[in-house]
Amino acid sequence: MLEAFRSDEDGGNVFWLAPDECLAEEAANELESVWYQLGLRDLTTYTLFGGTSFPLLDGLSNAIVIADIASFAGAIEKWREAETDVEQVFRDFGKKTRYVISVTPPRFNSHLSEISSS
Repeated sequence: MLEAFRSDEDGGNVFWLAPDECLAEEAANELESVWYQLGLRDLTTYTLFGGTSFPLLDGLSNAIVIADIASFAGAIEKWREAETDVEQVFRDFGKKTRYVISVTPPRFNSHLSEISSS
């Protein structure tokens, strides 16, 4: 995914949604490490988990946004309380987002394997 993102034109974003804070942190560390080795352009990583404040997404470009589900849901709730047009924020962010990655927890994957093999 990073190799493809690197070859895209400037201005795009990646949104990485992890099921929990631990997997979000692991993804952030790995993505930053790999981008440092591959990257040809500046890139900002927003790690939105563990109590960090969640900026509005609509003005981001050349960014990787990494969040866990609980933090992301909490941010959406705060935006709504502040009477932010959440749908417009997502439309604007979506226009610039090239890749969306949703990570499934390993125990869910093993459960799916059990179901499909029965």
